[in-house]
Amino acid sequence: MSTPHATTVHPQGGGLRRASLRGASVERAQGRIGLVFVSLYALFLLAFGVMPSLYAVFLAFTVYNDIIAYRTAVAAGKPAVINFLLGLVLVFLGTPLYFYYRSRRGKSS
Repeated sequence: MSTPHATTVHPQGGGLRRASLRGASVERAQGRIGLVFVSLYALFLLAFGVMPSLYAVFLAFTVYNDIIAYRTAVAAGKPAVINFLLGLVLVFLGTPLYFYYRSRRGKSS
């Protein structure tokens, strides 16, 4: 023998519906938070993972190109020392600036 199930009807009729809407609203908010998190994660992955790798590849090609240009200039009898001297001058100009800003940062801390 089976017993009949009783169903109860809420007098206002919307109690269950309002609860489900609140649940959907919470799910929507959690979905937005998840989307923001994933977007920020993708941005940080791009900024700190992919870009340094691309920069390293760029530098490798640049160094390779400089070596080939140096060999070509030496083979043609052109003065290849000019590029070397320009790089050396830039380094020597940048070194005092580095130490100046480093000492300034140390004083403010």
